[in-house]
Amino acid sequence: MSSDSDDTMDRFMASQLSIDWTGDSNLDRDIPPQRKRSSNRFAFQFGDYLDCNYYRKFLCQDIRDVIYEKSLDRKSVFRSHFRVPLKTIDDLTEMHIRNGWVRYTGRVRTNFQLSIRTQLFIMCALEHMGNRKPHCQFETETNMSASSHLHFFNNFIVNMYSVRSEYVFYPRTMEELQVTVHDYESQHLPGAGGSIDVVHVKWSNCPAGDYNKCKGKESFPSVAFECVTNNRRRVLGISPIQFGARSDKHIVRFDPTVELIKKQWYKDVEWEYYTADGELKKEKGIYFICDGGYLRWKSLICPYAGSEEIGQRGYFNTNLESIRKDVECTFGILKKRWRILDYGLHYYNMKKCEMVFTVCCIMHNILLDVGEDQGLNYVNPVGRGGPIGRDGLFLEGPVELQQRVGRDAITLRGMKAADRADALQWMARRDLLAAHLEYCKRH
Repeated sequence: MSSDSDDTMDRFMASQLSIDWTGDSNLDRDIPPQRKRSSNRFAFQFGDYLDCNYYRKFLCQDIRDVIYEKSLDRKSVFRSHFRVPLKTIDDLTEMHIRNGWVRYTGRVRTNFQLSIRTQLFIMCALEHMGNRKPHCQFETETNMSASSHLHFFNNFIVNMYSVRSEYVFYPRTMEELQVTVHDYESQHLPGAGGSIDVVHVKWSNCPAGDYNKCKGKESFPSVAFECVTNNRRRVLGISPIQFGARSDKHIVRFDPTVELIKKQWYKDVEWEYYTADGELKKEKGIYFICDGGYLRWKSLICPYAGSEEIGQRGYFNTNLESIRKDVECTFGILKKRWRILDYGLHYYNMKKCEMVFTVCCIMHNILLDVGEDQGLNYVNPVGRGGPIGRDGLFLEGPVELQQRVGRDAITLRGMKAADRADALQWMARRDLLAAHLEYCKRH
């Protein structure tokens, strides 16, 4: 009896769950009709970007020639907004059009419209980097939506990062290298090919999982970049992005520019120096000047640790520390000119943080080229590279004062053979540079 009732119940449930593929099923009849969506009360109204504020103030034909001349002044209103002169924006626009980074749309059909629209986008991207102005505030200035500006900014960072080797590079020929070496040779550091140091940039949107790896000596999470600059404040090399808690000794191992001068033809470049007796000798290998937080490699020359202010070592420290301020000045210029670095990087992706920093360095080098075209000289400002405090160190005072060695007393016994050889070569090179400086200052 129970089996008959179970079979009847199964047949009833199967009949209820069966689907009528003709569309006349009970399930379709129970679905209520979809409610019609109401229109957006605050929809964005697309205006004519040829009638926007930025076009009328900076780009229209009636005023463009005046803006060309005024934008060459670093204190002009145009430069305070966009940091670069109008000619640079025209060059960037031509690059975007030539490489196919911008395209025609339904509202952009002619070359003139494409050019003006690209100029407006580039100006707003530079203003976002320079003044950290939000994208939503550009709607009233350009009559284009904030999402369009955000989309172009992301593409602008990626596209400019793809051509970074054209603007940020270490000298590729001997003629280019001689310009950098000559600047340091005139300040009694023969063979120096640049200054190297690590800059920390605040990472405002650091994920919680990376917080401990990014919070180092700073009180906030940061990312680190190792940069090589010359005496003219040009960025010559940028290391891959690193967590802020990592030390300089760790980051320098992954710097491609340091590997370049250690293994490529730069290690065979000869330079001359004077011994303490005035004998002229030659040495091979380009090196960078740095602070005391780096490895003891002969390609990285740092000051003596714990030395007195007088004597050969003390004066070498004073001279080297005053010269290597060019890299510190470059970091200060970068953060104050591009405030997106000073206010903090609001991105979760580390690769995008690296792209933003690299593009800021690219624009920094472009502005240096603009200054050179205007005849501005950034070499050897007042006080840089000269002696600080005591000019007659070798003519007065106890020159034979015993020097404290401090951290430079390297224990060679526990080192590997390769590390021991590098440390000995590093100490010998620094000593000969100190003797060269003493001879030059005496004679």
